Amino acid sequence: MITGSCGQLGAHVMRGLVDRGITVLGLSRRPCTGSHGPVRVLDVRSPELTNVIREFQPTHIVHLAGVSSPTEAERDPDRAWAMHVDVPRRLNACGVWMLYPSSDFVWDGTKKGRYTTADVPHPQSVYGRSKVAGERVVDGLVVRFSLLYGPPACPRSTTWTQWTSKIDAGEPVPVFTNEFRTPLPFTEAAERVIDLGRHKVRGLVHVAGPDVLTPKDLVTVLARSRGT
Repeated sequence: MITGSCGQLGAHVMRGLVDRGITVLGLSRRPCTGSHGPVRVLDVRSPELTNVIREFQPTHIVHLAGVSSPTEAERDPDRAWAMHVDVPRRLNACGVWMLYPSSDFVWDGTKKGRYTTADVPHPQSVYGRSKVAGERVVDGLVVRFSLLYGPPACPRSTTWTQWTSKIDAGEPVPVFTNEFRTPLPFTEAAERVIDLGRHKVRGLVHVAGPDVLTPKDLVTVLARSRGT
C-alpha cells in the first residue's frame, strides 16, 4: 500500500510495482488523473484509514504522503506534524513492514563533507523537526532522501514542470545557490524504494545521487539539456 500515490515519488513507485505485476493499492487525497495503478481517494489523517488497511491487508506500507515543501510546513505546522508523525505512528501500529521517507533537512548544513547515518540530526525548520520526530515512531525502514527531481508520472504542476516552462520561455528561474544537495531522479529513487521493500530492509539508510549540486547547478544542467 502506497500513501501519496499520486505524488511525485509515489506515482513512480506505483508504476514500478504495477509494471512488475505486484498487487498494490494507492491512497491519494485527490482524484488521480494518471494511469499508474489503482488509487483510492482518502485523506490518510481520517479514521477511515484503519478500515482501508483492514480491508486491503497490506504486506508492505510505503508512506509517501506528506508536506513536500519546507515553506508549506512553516505555514501549516499542524498539518506537517500530522502527516509526518501522527499518521506514521498509526501506520506503524499495523505491524507490517513500513518505509518512512525522511530528508536531508534533518541537519543544519554546517558539516564539511557528506552526512552519514551516524551524524546526529540538528534540524532548523518545522519540516526538519517533523521529519526527525517521524523517524522515531517507525520500526521498519527510514530512508533519508536528498533533492529528488524529474518529470512527474502523474500529470500535475511541479517544481520540475515550472522550471522547464520558464526555461523554454526564456524566463529566469529563481533557485537557491547555497544549498548543497545530492540530487537523484524520481525514477531511480522509486527503484531504490522497490528494492528496499523487496528485501524488507530495516533501520536507517541514505538514498542520494553521486554528485553534490546546488539547485542552481541542477537548473543549469536542465537548461543545457533543453538546448538553452
